[in-house]
Amino acid sequence: MNLRDYGYKYFTEKPYMDRDGKPIKVGRFTFLDMASFQRYMFIHFLLPLKELKLLNTILCQYFQKMYLDNNRKIQIAMRLVNLYRPYLFFSGVFDDMNMEELQMAAMQGSVWSLRALENQLETRLESIKLRKMQCGEKDKEVETNYLIGLPHQCCP
Repeated sequence: MNLRDYGYKYFTEKPYMDRDGKPIKVGRFTFLDMASFQRYMFIHFLLPLKELKLLNTILCQYFQKMYLDNNRKIQIAMRLVNLYRPYLFFSGVFDDMNMEELQMAAMQGSVWSLRALENQLETRLESIKLRKMQCGEKDKEVETNYLIGLPHQCCP
């Protein structure tokens, strides 16, 4: 379940109520990426806000309070979206090879397989310690490079 589906499920089960006590219906979110969200915001909120600003200028600041209030709300919403952008539009993939190996070993019911994996991990950690000692603290990427399988390049 992704964030979009989770949000839809949450707000349909626990809807917000309006001033009259009626539930506010929530539709599915359709934003695929940040560009489509910004396009939606521009068409539905920023364009009418610009029209209100123009009307406000023509009518000698008659709608100034309404314009400032709506502008503030839109700016807050856009700041929140930019703040949560990495979480809302996350497209990363996690490597779970070690977990798969552990699950296979557990499914085989072999304690020996688990001990072998444990020994491999200890060997890797010892190798990392040795490489760090060889390179000193200058090479901070030694551990990461070794764990992801990149060749070792010691400091000159």
